[in-house]
Amino acid sequence: MSTDKLNSQILNAAGQRGERGYAVKKISTVLLVMIICAGLLAGCKPADNKAATDRQVRQAATVAGEQKGQFPVTFTNFDEKGARVDITFTKVPDRVISLTQITTELMLDLELEDKLIGVANFDSPVLPRHAAKLAKIPVLAAQYPSKEQLIAQNPELLVSWRMPFLTEDALGSAKDWRDRGIQVYLLRLAQNLEGVNTLETYYKEIEDFGKMFAIRDRAGAYIAKQQNRIAAIQSRLGGVDRKVRVMMLIVLDGEKFGVWGQDHFVADMISKAGGETLVAKSSPINQEIIVEQNPDILICAAYAIKGMNHETVLTRLQENKALQHVAAVKNNRILVVDFADINTGGVRVVDTIETFAKAFYPELLQ
Repeated sequence: MSTDKLNSQILNAAGQRGERGYAVKKISTVLLVMIICAGLLAGCKPADNKAATDRQVRQAATVAGEQKGQFPVTFTNFDEKGARVDITFTKVPDRVISLTQITTELMLDLELEDKLIGVANFDSPVLPRHAAKLAKIPVLAAQYPSKEQLIAQNPELLVSWRMPFLTEDALGSAKDWRDRGIQVYLLRLAQNLEGVNTLETYYKEIEDFGKMFAIRDRAGAYIAKQQNRIAAIQSRLGGVDRKVRVMMLIVLDGEKFGVWGQDHFVADMISKAGGETLVAKSSPINQEIIVEQNPDILICAAYAIKGMNHETVLTRLQENKALQHVAAVKNNRILVVDFADINTGGVRVVDTIETFAKAFYPELLQ
């Protein structure tokens, strides 16, 4: 089974079906309140208006300099079925809607929040560094807005992964939107279209944003910072004699599990942290395979749907009688991370690699 098919099954089991107007009622209010309240708390600090104005002036001058001579720009993207599509920008898009937490967080890290007119689909808690910025951006839906909602916002660009564009009763095809004059950028990392995705695929994603928004220098500096952090982590793992054996699990309903294997992006993250991913292909698996592989460490994803938080995921594994003799369970080496930390890359990648490395080799990374 392909990584894409497993991802679909995982998300379906979690309640993310991508239908038009579908909202996860249990989390929508919580997530919106989290974003708003965090922003309000951040806003309680005394504001330095002069500093903010000076910063805006500097940013405007920087942007003007970066944009000079960079348009039109054309590069290859994809449609929701994986076909290559050349997309062209004649100017920086000023009205952008982000339909996944991954793209929202990347735009915020690249200081592009002024381009965002709406965001949607938060499957993990908001990063503290983004809370104040997000409090100023309309949240259009807990999951995906309807076509009508999006059209009413008059966007120039939609950035997303491919899921909401797969069915007509969700958002329809990316081509439909492009035919309307609304450009669509779909994440490379969500599709496995260029072989097995790695960190190099993630860096290409950032480069694409550098081209779209005429911030190539800024994007390049961001990539270099990520690469330097990973190099620093790996330099501390030089004394490793035996790589830890890792299995990346998704806890589905009941006693069902999914595993992300060596064909998934997370395998490269595990490798950069000094681990070895045991399973070759991403697929649903049964408990017997987990017992047979006997991983040293289990990494599991928590997602804010159906009550699958960190504690629930951990408890399900620790209390599963069939897994009591698995080394990771027996030695209490189960690492639960947020779904957004591992799914299709994003700004959390390096932090997560560092978290992995500390869990794999605590004696080397104190």
